[in-house]
Amino acid sequence: MLGVLNVESEKRIGQEDANDLQIIADQLGVAISHARSYQEERQRNERLSLIARTGQRIATRLDPEDLFETLVQELHQRLGYDHAALFVLEVSELSELSDGKGPDFLVQRACATRWPNSVAIGYRQAISRGVVGAAARLRAPQRVNNVRAAEHYVSMTNYPGNEEPRAELATPIVVGDRLLGVLDLASEREFGDEDEQAAQIIATSCGGN
Repeated sequence: MLGVLNVESEKRIGQEDANDLQIIADQLGVAISHARSYQEERQRNERLSLIARTGQRIATRLDPEDLFETLVQELHQRLGYDHAALFVLEVSELSELSDGKGPDFLVQRACATRWPNSVAIGYRQAISRGVVGAAARLRAPQRVNNVRAAEHYVSMTNYPGNEEPRAELATPIVVGDRLLGVLDLASEREFGDEDEQAAQIIATSCGGN
């Protein structure tokens, strides 16, 4: 079901009128379906274009800070994700990743967002916390389409009461066995398989920088 065509009249609507309205509704349904298909195809092409540009920037050895900032801005502005951030791993001298006792942190190095009170650049989050931390620890994408029901979700805003996203998608940036960071996306809509696949390809490209 795509929608409802509602018609009101002061005169009685007969069967012939109903048949005509059904024809119109069917035509509208086709038009809406085509529009949705066009939008989905446009978004798919935008993803592929971004992936190609990321690879080109890495090939030209663009400064990592510039690459990170450009990447999150394009994810936010061109692909329409409400929030895009890139975290890098900060390993302590006594690293949990090396069977030590000290904590490791993920440090936010770039961010583009629709939420003005989101955490600032330089924000540090322990690898043991949040959806981002889970992606880092497990070396696997973490797609949470209802953050309010996720016990391990950590708010990205600075104080209670701010508007929160509905979904979060965190993708680790890994080279070989080495964790470099996490690409984090958040949205008011649910993430699908194509979002996850695109994020994985982009994260892999970032790992080559």
